[in-house]
Amino acid sequence: FPHAEDVADYLERYARTFGLHACIELGARVTLVQRASFGRGYCVRWVSQGGTEQAETFEFAIIAAGVFSAPHVPAELHGFQNQVVHASQYRDSSDFAGRRCLVLGAAFSG
Repeated sequence: FPHAEDVADYLERYARTFGLHACIELGARVTLVQRASFGRGYCVRWVSQGGTEQAETFEFAIIAAGVFSAPHVPAELHGFQNQVVHASQYRDSSDFAGRRCLVLGAAFSG
């Protein structure tokens, strides 16, 4: 899997190359996505960072909530007596220097 920084760099270059920045509103809170009542497309309502409510119909809608946005720690580990760290919380190997560690996992975790 690519690193998050590589994905962000790719998306930034893509948006810049195809002039998409004018079409993107960051920091908005989406309040509704539903099929348009008059045919194809989706009605999307959102509140901008400034608090302005807006609505528009789009041909397509992509829901990209982020499957890895909330760490999943199996319930069996909640009572574990030692430290449990999810990969999404890992930042620096120095936290584990000189310690015996067990690493579990089967997929990309962020």
